[in-house]
Amino acid sequence: ATAPSRWDGTDWLEASGVVGAGAGVYFGLDVAVRRAARRNAGPAANRAADAGQAFGNGLYVVPGLLLAYAGGRLGDDDKLSRAALDAGESLALASAVSATVKGLAGRERPYVNGDHAAWHGPSFTNDRFSFPSGHTTAAFSVATIFASEYGDHAWVPYVAYGLAGVTAASRVERDKHWASDVFAGGALGYFVSKSVLASRRKSAAKFAVVPWLDGRGATGARVCAKF
Repeated sequence: ATAPSRWDGTDWLEASGVVGAGAGVYFGLDVAVRRAARRNAGPAANRAADAGQAFGNGLYVVPGLLLAYAGGRLGDDDKLSRAALDAGESLALASAVSATVKGLAGRERPYVNGDHAAWHGPSFTNDRFSFPSGHTTAAFSVATIFASEYGDHAWVPYVAYGLAGVTAASRVERDKHWASDVFAGGALGYFVSKSVLASRRKSAAKFAVVPWLDGRGATGARVCAKF
């Protein structure tokens, strides 16, 4: 994923697929999913919702990323510290986009009157901050980074995306969001994170550190830059 101005056919195909799927969720599943969530609400669902909301809450996620970064630095684990930095950047960018869209869309939360078609345009009240889900955006922005960075460990993507999925479900269970809100939030977090990773890798490809030997026994390192 890169900036839209640099997208190729595959990028546009992916984006079109996401938009199409989102429209399908909006028109076909919003009301049905809310009814099912209301019908199955109970103590177990509430406990799962509490856990899920934590993974999408910056008050918990940011300190967790700071600890991961510190642990990586102290333990000479460059991969962990880099993943924590990338996740922090993705979280900040995705959350900023999410907040902007929320304010512009002005969609009512389901608990207000149960009308999934209630869009008011620019609004800055919490009751009209439904689209997209900020918790889900945050959860998927972090999950995507760790799933990508640690993709060589087969279990990591399942755990990362599993936690993000629980976050999405928790927001519907708590009647804070429609299914299409969490779908949009998940897609936003995913694509922003992929863009951050692509940008970092592109920048890294322009620089390389190579061993240096001057032929007289002196050694060192040389930084090569490509423009």
